[in-house]
Amino acid sequence: MEIGIFWSTNADIEVLYHYLFAKNKRWNEFELFFNEPKLKLFTSKSDIINDKGEVNVERINKCSALFILAELEWGNHSLIDFHGINIVQHLRLNDINVPIFICSFVNEEYLIQEMGYLILQSMGHYFIHLPSGIVNDYKVRSLDQIELKDIKFHFCDLVGIIRTKFHFAKQEADRIIKANPEGYIEAKKLLLKEFRQLLIYPDLPPKVSSEITNLIYEIETLDNSTSFNEIIKKEESLLLSYFDDKETSSQIIKKRLEWELLLLDDYPEEAIDFIKLLETQNIKVHIAKTYLEAKNLIDEDKNNKIAVVVSDYRLEDENRNYKAKQGYSFVEWLSKQSRFNEIFVLSHLSRNFLKETFYSYSIRVQIESKSNIRGRDTEKLYDFVNKLIESGNQICELVHNLPTTIRWKEMDLFYAHYRKIPGYFQVEKEISIESRNIIQQIENLRDTAEVSGLSEEDLQTLPLFSGIKTFPNLTGRLCNPVKDESTKHKPELFRLIYNEKSNEYDPYLFQDPSIPKYFSYFKNKMIARRIAWWLIFIEGLNSNTVYSLLMKGEYVNKNAEKETNDAKTLINTRLAIKKEDFPANLLMEEKAWFKYEMGVDLNDFISIISGFQDYFTNVFETFLPKMNRKNNEFVKLNEYFIYNEQFLFHTANDIRKATELSIVTMNDSKDVVSLLDGLVQRLNFEDKICFPYFKSLEKYILSQYKKHIKRS
Repeated sequence: MEIGIFWSTNADIEVLYHYLFAKNKRWNEFELFFNEPKLKLFTSKSDIINDKGEVNVERINKCSALFILAELEWGNHSLIDFHGINIVQHLRLNDINVPIFICSFVNEEYLIQEMGYLILQSMGHYFIHLPSGIVNDYKVRSLDQIELKDIKFHFCDLVGIIRTKFHFAKQEADRIIKANPEGYIEAKKLLLKEFRQLLIYPDLPPKVSSEITNLIYEIETLDNSTSFNEIIKKEESLLLSYFDDKETSSQIIKKRLEWELLLLDDYPEEAIDFIKLLETQNIKVHIAKTYLEAKNLIDEDKNNKIAVVVSDYRLEDENRNYKAKQGYSFVEWLSKQSRFNEIFVLSHLSRNFLKETFYSYSIRVQIESKSNIRGRDTEKLYDFVNKLIESGNQICELVHNLPTTIRWKEMDLFYAHYRKIPGYFQVEKEISIESRNIIQQIENLRDTAEVSGLSEEDLQTLPLFSGIKTFPNLTGRLCNPVKDESTKHKPELFRLIYNEKSNEYDPYLFQDPSIPKYFSYFKNKMIARRIAWWLIFIEGLNSNTVYSLLMKGEYVNKNAEKETNDAKTLINTRLAIKKEDFPANLLMEEKAWFKYEMGVDLNDFISIISGFQDYFTNVFETFLPKMNRKNNEFVKLNEYFIYNEQFLFHTANDIRKATELSIVTMNDSKDVVSLLDGLVQRLNFEDKICFPYFKSLEKYILSQYKKHIKRS
């Protein structure tokens, strides 16, 4: 991983390395954190931010940390502008979550106390006082999404900064005056200092700057301890009312994915502000005034680009008469379609009435007040648009990351309708908990075997593990192919119910009381998929063992080198699992299960696996002359893991297998030690964040390392 350094000129890399790293008194810990850093120097704003103010997020996210000079002279900025700190705020607003070290020739207290840069006090940042280097203990790490959102709002966005300043000033003034009723002079000094700091922020609108100046003058004229809170409250409302009218786009979550929105509204001209706000976020808005117009737009959307639908509950014509087809009729029709949408229904009617109505038709929608798009409450409007963007991003990610195996088609229709049922969240919770509990049972089984030295046959006699749940119909189909002229050449099309009289498919998969078992089978397969993903890709078990655990509740490890037909049918066909889908093309719910139920972030997995792939690819040329190419293990290494002269791994077990094969092909223990040394360093320095993946891998590599170090 690179370390990005933002500096004003092409400074000597060796000089920067000395002051930013070598002078650190706690160098050993620092070296572990960055693992012999490769420095990437950025010396102009155009290196990371284009003319439109857009940040090259992909480029910066390749860095493991950023070192940014506060006194950046990029553009027309002078040293005293501390433009580097403004760059830090801009990066955070663009979702850069890596650790940031802010470097300055002035001390940290000056920047916080005199200049008011509160971001220095927030998590994810560390201060370096030049030329002293890093002299204190430090604790800095990447931010999670909640932390990043907090920092963006309170320390980077101008509206959030103003709110934070006012909140702090009010609290401190109250504290001073309560301690001493005559302490209004001290309180006045504090208020003046806080509000003068607001004037230094770049791009401060002239009207806001003028209002702050007036506020400062008003505070200066106070001669008693009364009215402090009234002034603060009044001025805060006055300043923020300006932003209600002239809101900046930074308040809206940045739209990362490409999706579109459908608005069904009989009077869209009354929602013009709502539509314009969406369009400023580059969201294409389709507008329909009638049921038929909305239906046609959905029918034309073959690729499911329309991710979010906002529909009025009732539709009227120009004479305020109810139309023949209402908004709720469109929502009912849309719920039957085999596609993915998040549906928002707008109405002034009772929320309970609307929820009960849609629930009775087994339709999951979100109820919102019509005033959210037609009223003048700017804050509600922005909150609603934020909610739409979050929902749209989720649906877009879901659509573009579905399993790629053709075997998924059998479950795809079930899955699309499963996400629409009112009880979706409750059922999903049940699936997640049950999957986790079964994994824990299996892990207990494995741990007991290791500690007690039990054989597979011994394990079956333990009453503790005889209750591992198995599942019916895992090897069977959820439904049979429809055999008629329209589908005989498309065997991938599956439907549960086919009405020969009407020649139509029935989409109400979970509502027909005669077919509850099919939903039960689908739920079982969703549980079994999660268990299989975990056991194969995290625990490293072979498919035969996974098959036995799911079908018989037994822990066996037979035919480890060769996958049986039963295991192939279950894993690859009936559960639609293939290694190329891990981890990018897991279902959205499965990714969330890994992260929130099992404590494993798959984004970390991608990063770490990529690091091992790069390591093997880079060292392979070095070790290639030292390998016995006629060895069967060498042939397997090429066959299993090398594609287009690059290593490709999907699991921690792949890394272990590649290591095993590589070791066997080398005769000299010194060469083996050299290969393993790099892997040991990666495990020590980089992979602690992914410990669940690499527990067994670490144990194996270290044992091999110790064995061959003795031989060498």
